[in-house]
Amino acid sequence: MQVLDPIPEVPRDRTSATRRRRPGLRLVAWLVGSLLILFSAVLLAEWAGWPFLRVPVQQQMQKRLQAPVSLQAPFRMQLLWRPSLAVGQVRMGAAPGVGGDRLLDAEALLVRWRWGDLWSHEPGRPWLLRELTFMIPGRVTPDHERHWGCAVA
Repeated sequence: MQVLDPIPEVPRDRTSATRRRRPGLRLVAWLVGSLLILFSAVLLAEWAGWPFLRVPVQQQMQKRLQAPVSLQAPFRMQLLWRPSLAVGQVRMGAAPGVGGDRLLDAEALLVRWRWGDLWSHEPGRPWLLRELTFMIPGRVTPDHERHWGCAVA
């Protein structure tokens, strides 16, 4: 007579048991990893000067000024620490109603601001900038300050 083993032993897989017992740990690891990747990407973009923002900034300037704007390289923007915008050459066309074919043709534009000044800005009031410098190889129309709507603080 032959005796059969009623319950054969099945080898246990420890890794699958661990996964079942700690699903929250895996979620936390994914969240931490994703945040580290996002943080690294922001730091890398800040270090590089956000070069991919040149076209969107140019488009927003055109929209707000209602005139053609061209921002030429080198383009560098700092957004986290001491926010600023540096552009190699900027050309602004004259808006409708302003005499002349262009408002500004300048080189080495540098604009510095504080985020608090932008957040507290009231529509219709001049923008407050920390610094605005540029070199003008040509000339600026007499109406430039009123048209730009900015003041240096």
